[in-house]
Amino acid sequence: MTENEKKIALLFLDYCVWNLSLAIIVFLRNGSAGLNQYFDLFFLPFSFAFAFWFAAFLIFDLYQYSVFQNITVLARAIFKSSALGAFFSILYFYFLNHSSITPKTILIADLILFPVLLFIMRLVILKLFLHEAARKSVLLLGGGESLRAINQHLVKNPASGFRVACWALSEASVEELVRLVANHKIETIVLGSGVTSLKACGLMGKGISVVDAVSFREDLNFEIPIEEAQESWFLSTLGHNQKDGYDVFKRIFDIILADVLFIIFSPILILIALLIEITNDGSAIYTQTRVGLGGKIFTIYKFRTMKPNSESGTPVFASKDDTRITILGRFLRHTHLDELPQLWNILRGDMSFIGPRPERPEFVSEFSRVIKYYDLRQLVRPGITGWAQINFSYGSSVAHAARKLCYDLYYVKNRSIFLDLKIILKTTLFFVLGEGRSV
Repeated sequence: MTENEKKIALLFLDYCVWNLSLAIIVFLRNGSAGLNQYFDLFFLPFSFAFAFWFAAFLIFDLYQYSVFQNITVLARAIFKSSALGAFFSILYFYFLNHSSITPKTILIADLILFPVLLFIMRLVILKLFLHEAARKSVLLLGGGESLRAINQHLVKNPASGFRVACWALSEASVEELVRLVANHKIETIVLGSGVTSLKACGLMGKGISVVDAVSFREDLNFEIPIEEAQESWFLSTLGHNQKDGYDVFKRIFDIILADVLFIIFSPILILIALLIEITNDGSAIYTQTRVGLGGKIFTIYKFRTMKPNSESGTPVFASKDDTRITILGRFLRHTHLDELPQLWNILRGDMSFIGPRPERPEFVSEFSRVIKYYDLRQLVRPGITGWAQINFSYGSSVAHAARKLCYDLYYVKNRSIFLDLKIILKTTLFFVLGEGRSV
């Protein structure tokens, strides 16, 4: 079963538990006659309400095996997602729902019982994941940093669904490979550096999966390890990675959402501009040059958060306790309201809502010299938020830029509506809680 198939199966089980919880509550309240009432009155509206829980599960990574590592992490994730799901369920039934029901006792009881049943179900799945028979046996073939990282990751994360059964550090003959596969019941061979795939590929006809270490780490960690990836790997994966239909849909979505948000936030835009004009000597709108799609230079618009003439010399990253930031600017940065003018950049086509964060030409020039494949992040439009922003905190060094690039390239390669939805949901939560900092 592939990772996507596992996630779909898990979603289906969650939905079944959701309905089981509701059926139990209705039965306990109204007896056997209540089951007919359950299908007639509650099934459809509660099924719509489950969509809010699904969104909460995505935000708190309940469809990632990393959450299954221990009971404490699992319980914390379920508690947070349940609190968010319960809030939106109540909002749905009493403000957005136009059906004939406004459940009180049944809704509250279901909001209590469902997380309990969900926790029990996930514990059962955790045990299944940790069982030896449920974990695929992996043969690591060769050496390199990626194989060492994979070995460490699988040892620390037994719920990943894989276990290292054998590690052959040197090139092996076909006969040796056949023997290792048979003795250790290998299902997947991961190829490290310095190993040719031709011998291992001969086993694919026998049901053995053969994958390079970079691709395996990509699927494990949702990032691309740039220190191990070769140019040929990027050519084979990104060279045929055109997603014209998705890109057109995303552009239409960007334009519509930017127009809607401009209308909604126009009073706030005007208020912030006035406050900046009153409390600051500089203009309310601050502009900078950034590098966009295909290396094109564009002007980015932001609300001013620093004192005038703060960058009269060499450009530098803003730091956490930067004295150049004004009191109002600190609030705007913390709430991300300083980025509202970038809606204009989205309408102009300079940016998207989701994509790698655009950097200044000076930093791009420096990073491109010392970080391999840095220019590949320019294959898509830069965004206000992105996969790197929700997975890695704000950084101000070359090392941080290299780490963020691993996530940016993962997005470039795997961008999709589903991944965009997850980024939007997580960004919304960070925005509400005032967490993180993208620039």
